[in-house]
Amino acid sequence: MIKWIKKLFSKAPSNPYGIDERELRSMVNCNIPIGFIKAKFPNLPTEVLVKYIITGKL
Repeated sequence: MIKWIKKLFSKAPSNPYGIDERELRSMVNCNIPIGFIKAKFPNLPTEVLVKYIITGKL
C-alpha cells in the first residue's frame, strides 16, 4: 500500500508548463485563435498547443 502511494506521488506532473489547464480548455472550446492563446500562455510551445487542440491532452 505504501509503495503504491509513493508511486502515485512520484510521477511527473501532468502539466509541466505551469498553466491553468481549465482556462486553456475554455479558450480552445470557444475557438479563440492560436495567436491569442499564445499571447496568454507564452511558455506553451506551439506544437504542444496544436497537439492539445487536436487531442485534448497536454
